[in-house]
Amino acid sequence: MENCQSEARRIRVRSIALIFIALFFFLFIGPVAAQLIIPKPSAALALYLKMHIPYIFLFLTFIIGTRLILKRSLTAIIAPGRKIKGMLIAIPAFTYLLFVSLCSLILPTEIHPSHVGADEFLSSLLPVLILTTIQSISEEILFRALPFHVAYPEGRNEKIAEGIPFMLFSGIIFTIPHLWNTEVINSQNFLLPVLCYFSWGALAAFLSLATGGFEATSAMHAVNNLYIALVVNYQNSSMPVKALFIAQEAEDVETLLQTWTIFVLTYILLRHLGLTGKGGLKWPKEERKQAK
Repeated sequence: MENCQSEARRIRVRSIALIFIALFFFLFIGPVAAQLIIPKPSAALALYLKMHIPYIFLFLTFIIGTRLILKRSLTAIIAPGRKIKGMLIAIPAFTYLLFVSLCSLILPTEIHPSHVGADEFLSSLLPVLILTTIQSISEEILFRALPFHVAYPEGRNEKIAEGIPFMLFSGIIFTIPHLWNTEVINSQNFLLPVLCYFSWGALAAFLSLATGGFEATSAMHAVNNLYIALVVNYQNSSMPVKALFIAQEAEDVETLLQTWTIFVLTYILLRHLGLTGKGGLKWPKEERKQAK
């Protein structure tokens, strides 16, 4: 019993240490490097690159830190105790893309071409694909995967309802850094966009517990950001890159309803396909031994 408690304490301490190290590189080293590399961005893509340099440092910290500190691979953080499931990436990604595309076509939001040049769009395509994917996966690790290992250092195999404290905590820490986004600052009702971000974080934590990993939410997160950056961006967007289309900023209530709807639909679909389990995430015994 004492050995189990000591082992759990080591895992929790190492996870917390990795979070603080990652935040140091993300909040301090990354911005300094970005300023040195691109001091005065004159184009949208250059500004986008500058904004995402800290995420490169964050992602590299996770790759190195999980090996050196947690004694695990990065994929083992994303899918604890098992291999990454391709279906948990493909199905949520396709579902999310189909959903947001239908919303763009059906909802009464004015959308018109951005008149971005073909050369400009194609030159930004690969950098945006890479950087946005890195950003999305890094945020999933920072806001959900590592906090899970802090909350449950020996893993868990309990009912989803018992993970409510973790869901609430994930919602809070996901919301805090997004309070400075332009859609929050410019909103007429501050609480609604905050509730949107909180819902995204909490529902993503729920889906992660339901699927036993963080593949689904990483895929959904990446598709959401890539859709905004490449397909339909909106006025007053926090992403300074020209997509194919530009839209008026969606109403906060509309965004909140869309968030809840897509997560519920994705959960129902994954459950129907047998990709959700009764329990939550857990570390098998061999994984826990490696973390010592």
